[in-house]
Amino acid sequence: MSLIPLRNILVRDLALYLAVPVVMSDQAAPEAEPPYVLYTVTTSAVPVSPFGDHVWRSSSNDTDTVADVRRDVLHATLSVTCVGHNRWTMSDPPAYISGDDEAYALAERAMAWFDHIGRPALADKDIVVVETMNAANRSGIVVDQAERRYGFDVRVRYGRVTERIDYALDGDAVTVRSH
Repeated sequence: MSLIPLRNILVRDLALYLAVPVVMSDQAAPEAEPPYVLYTVTTSAVPVSPFGDHVWRSSSNDTDTVADVRRDVLHATLSVTCVGHNRWTMSDPPAYISGDDEAYALAERAMAWFDHIGRPALADKDIVVVETMNAANRSGIVVDQAERRYGFDVRVRYGRVTERIDYALDGDAVTVRSH
């Protein structure tokens, strides 16, 4: 799996669980009204081992070539920021929503999904949650009001398989080996 399918799975599944938009951060205009979740990939494709696991196998009926299949175990870190705004609802009677409480509650739900609730579904997709860091206040001023934010980082492990065709030197039998 490459980074893009990994990111798409994490974003889609988290959005389905939280039932709020999960959108890319660092955009000029937000894509959603609060509450919503921002994400950014802070590290990608960090190898657990620099060598990977190699297996050589016959690539076809052709005895002059062999397929070198390499499996790498990689780490990626996703930064997740949950956003809420102070506001009044249009319900009857109107109710006040604390953006700080809203953002923190959303961050707790997102962390619970990575730590426990979503783990089996992610494992079925060959994604392992390695670590979910603590939530921290990431609030800031946006134009004329405070945007209430709580965020955390989550590190996941996933696999990537690549294959290349190598040519045998003299047609000798190629042995299968792994290291």
